Amino acid sequence: MQFLEREGIPLVVVGGLANAVWGEPRATRDVDLKVYIGERTAQEFAALVAEAFSPATPMPGGPALIVSIAVLPDVKVDFLIAIPGYEEEVLARAHSFHFGEMTLPVCSPEDLIIHKVIADRSKDWADVEGVLIEQRERLDQEYIRTWLMQFAEILERPDWLARYESLVRQL
Repeated sequence: MQFLEREGIPLVVVGGLANAVWGEPRATRDVDLKVYIGERTAQEFAALVAEAFSPATPMPGGPALIVSIAVLPDVKVDFLIAIPGYEEEVLARAHSFHFGEMTLPVCSPEDLIIHKVIADRSKDWADVEGVLIEQRERLDQEYIRTWLMQFAEILERPDWLARYESLVRQL
């Protein structure tokens, strides 16, 4: 990720790799990196990625705030473009972890839970459960609930908070 450092673009690992740090590890075929691109447009950032990873293949057809590249036949990197506000806090709260020869910032377990709840897939809820089991009392539940309430309201998904609270009580 030297090109991100060179361009002054902060990153934080989210998704399956972060889940391996904070919860129950599971197989994943992608690397999810949240990036804060500042004043750049998504198109300008996509051009930087294409240049930095040539001959990697940009993956067309994804959401406007995700730039995906295939780095190996069965492995892709998703650069998830951070939106100012909450996601700046995610970057600031990151913890450094070693992955092989690299040290990368990984989102906090609380932010991983928030991301997983918003993703709202079966595997994401299983990941939330794993993080709750592994991290237990170390989690800042007030922080999680505050952000989940805001996202649940904005995105009109009150079921997210109810499901999360049910899972916490269950465990």
